[in-house]
Amino acid sequence: MHADVRTIYVFCPQKRDDEKETLDKLLKDKNPEKIESIVYQVLKQRHFEETVQLAAQYEREKELTISEKISAVTSTRQEAKETLLAEQRKDMMEVVSNVMSLSNADLSKKKLELKKQHKKQLTEFDKATQESIDKTTNKPNPEKELQYNSQVLALRERQIKELAQVISVYSPEQALVKSYEIEAERAAVEAERFRKDIIESRVKKFAVLKEERRQKEEARKKEREAKLRELEAEIEHEKTRDVQRQEQLSERYQVMQEQRIAQQEAIHKRALDGNAGISEQERQVRTNTYI
Repeated sequence: MHADVRTIYVFCPQKRDDEKETLDKLLKDKNPEKIESIVYQVLKQRHFEETVQLAAQYEREKELTISEKISAVTSTRQEAKETLLAEQRKDMMEVVSNVMSLSNADLSKKKLELKKQHKKQLTEFDKATQESIDKTTNKPNPEKELQYNSQVLALRERQIKELAQVISVYSPEQALVKSYEIEAERAAVEAERFRKDIIESRVKKFAVLKEERRQKEEARKKEREAKLRELEAEIEHEKTRDVQRQEQLSERYQVMQEQRIAQQEAIHKRALDGNAGISEQERQVRTNTYI
């Protein structure tokens, strides 16, 4: 034999001690051809339990994440619902405040219509809330799934290595040990490839998010520039209107001035016409009167 099998085990020492005792009994003076099958059968149960525990842990974490997201959505929607209810109460109070200007029949009709409207709003709101919750519940979590798949591959790699190490303790057949070592190496390569895929996936995802942020920022920039141009055009238009108003006021003032001068000239002309044929003394009196 090579090393003591107990030096291979790190976790669950009691189970591994039990496995060691079982293997010592089953493999004592056994045909080497049966070693692989016996080792596999003894370790299989614990390996299966480890796989199940990892899957159960993944499901618990997934449910916890979903629960936290649902709680966040519910809290946000509840706040929005309180705001909606406050607005509905305000609407009803406004209707009731008009009691003096409405007949009892009209008031009852308006209250009934408003209640129906409010009920429809709440129904639509609750429907939208449930849709948000369903969307959160059914939304996949690629990060968690990638992490779990990586853990599954790492566990498989460790279990194959463990089989190879345990077989090497009991089997003189190096070819058999070598086959498991090769399988363990394959599992390690597969796990490493998957880890690289995860990294590449995250890098690509980051690049996509970065590009999306750039596009959104570019869109916001264009929107700001468009609003700025719109505001500048509005200001320019307002300036033009001010100039036009000033010109109109100036023209109106000029017309008024001309009308006033014309009126004064007409009055003066009538005064002159009225002074014709009268004495100098009377003309002087009329002139002084107009003045």
